[in-house]
Amino acid sequence: MDSKLLNKNQIKIKQPLTTQKEVFQQIAAIAVDQGITSDPDEVIDGLLKREQEGTTAFKTDLRFLMYR
Repeated sequence: MDSKLLNKNQIKIKQPLTTQKEVFQQIAAIAVDQGITSDPDEVIDGLLKREQEGTTAFKTDLRFLMYR
């Protein structure tokens, strides 16, 4: 496993994502494509669980993610 936090293949800009579900699905797809996991549902479930503990702002601040 690469010791870097992110690499350029894990960064997607100007994605037409408008819901939390779409963002989580994109994150899961990237994780599968990069060999981080083989189970996208596990990633989505983990993100949903984390969101219940405290918001990551994926619900309210999607405009920031879409237009940066």
